[in-house]
Amino acid sequence: MDSLPVDPPPGVATPAAALGSSIAGTGALGLTAWALLQAWQAWRGWRQERRASQAARDARLEAEITRLTALREAELRLIAAERLRWAEDLAAARDARLAAEAERDLAIAQARRQREACLGLLRELGPVLSASLAAPAESPRRLARRQG
Repeated sequence: MDSLPVDPPPGVATPAAALGSSIAGTGALGLTAWALLQAWQAWRGWRQERRASQAARDARLEAEITRLTALREAELRLIAAERLRWAEDLAAARDARLAAEAERDLAIAQARRQREACLGLLRELGPVLSASLAAPAESPRRLARRQG
């Protein structure tokens, strides 16, 4: 530490003035009190700087937390939108599958009705057809001569 001048610089309170009028003169006690006052003022300045730097650090951390929170919220909104699109795609695929199944079931039902109609027609025409099927078939030439 630099040696302290006995008399403080102009405009700086003397130890006697700083500590009150009970200490007179600039003896060793006055210098000690003045040094203590200077140390206390330095400590007070350091504490204020520390509080200011802590407040600035807290503000930076708060800003970073706010930024990260906003990023996370944006990410969650994107995820929700993507899930909604997936749900819509799944619903469209399910609807398409159900429509295809309905068409298949309709085609099966139509084929079944046609088959049953053909079988019913064969049952009705069976006796008539069996007599004509039992008769000998004419050759196409003989049939053409008879018609022609």
